[in-house]
Amino acid sequence: MKVMVLGANALQVRAIQRVQEMGHTAIAVDNRMNSPGKKAAELSAFASTFDPDACLQAAKELEIDGIFTSGTDQPVLTAAVVQEAMGLPMPFSVELARRLTNKRWMKMEFRENGLPTLPWALIGNAYSKAEISFPFPAVLKPVDSQGQRGIFLVHSHEEIRAHIEETLSYSRESKALIEPFYRADEVTVSGWVVEGETRILSIVDRETFQTPDQLGICLSHEYPTRYAKARGDELEALTKRIVKAFQIEEGPIYFQFLIGKAGIMINEIAGRIGGAHEDFVIPRITGFDFLGEQIKIILGETTQLPKEQSWKNPKLRASVQLFFVAPCVIEKVIPPQPGELKSLVEWGLHLQAGQDQKEIENATARAGFAIFLSESEDVLQREVALFYQKMKFLDAKGQNHIIKHTRRKRD
Repeated sequence: MKVMVLGANALQVRAIQRVQEMGHTAIAVDNRMNSPGKKAAELSAFASTFDPDACLQAAKELEIDGIFTSGTDQPVLTAAVVQEAMGLPMPFSVELARRLTNKRWMKMEFRENGLPTLPWALIGNAYSKAEISFPFPAVLKPVDSQGQRGIFLVHSHEEIRAHIEETLSYSRESKALIEPFYRADEVTVSGWVVEGETRILSIVDRETFQTPDQLGICLSHEYPTRYAKARGDELEALTKRIVKAFQIEEGPIYFQFLIGKAGIMINEIAGRIGGAHEDFVIPRITGFDFLGEQIKIILGETTQLPKEQSWKNPKLRASVQLFFVAPCVIEKVIPPQPGELKSLVEWGLHLQAGQDQKEIENATARAGFAIFLSESEDVLQREVALFYQKMKFLDAKGQNHIIKHTRRKRD
């Protein structure tokens, strides 16, 4: 069968490979000519994954049997539009996909179902001060973008007006979302739903930059969450409430929560496999074939709930480092030597020697990733720290520009 994968960046390569491993033909789609996914797939098409009409035209021409995305938000809606138009199996209706990808509809659903989320407002270029009922500081963001594009921490109406045009440039809508800044830890739940029943696969701490200019950009995922014992049951119950409220019947879920002094707040939710290499990590910590089951669903095959997971106290721990480089011209890249870090099981680079690395504005500036797995928390703590000593992005003067991420000590 022909399976179209929306997105052909590095994050979609494993999805393309899993399609092939299952005996199907993979079709990679994006609006670039030399994406890594297109090099891996048998077939490809040139179309923006944000453009349902262009993707539908390509899908019809190639006579596909199924379509999905992984590791990215907005193409979830595009996939649903194509599935509906072609009569293909679809885990999410177009209406549900819209609520899972557009924060305006998402927030309305939270409010209508009494789900805990921050106060919010939708504002356009000509908004009035009266439209915002909460105090500053606040976070301004597009309602339908991804990768932390167009997000700003604002402290006044003057700052809103200085940034709103750029925020809206990342959106297909005329209004942006604004909500109060909530000082909190971020926690992400990955799970799987079959016939409305939810099974938690992992709950991780989503560590981010703490600087205003890089608000929300992820630096690492740490499994299990430090809140597993204290707030794990609450997170699981809230996850199931969301699934019920949104009437999610099957497929992957990826929910982000904020935990602070006011309690647990829902940040945003998605109906996809996460973009922090969950497609690699979750099969190894749970035995559940995340990508394989998603491919089955979009081809109309039945899927099973994964076994109950001991995510509160797992045998195997994980640290996914998503590292960045400070602005420089990269002269040389020196990675750790093979076998030097026993818990380092997978790594990759997005930047190479000769590139001129600019200021970090969103997640697309990521320099690479490193995945660590171990039964020992002490081993992870030690080897992640050692990784940031060994991994080097050198300029012409031999200065290392990797941004070192200090992993918080865990139980």
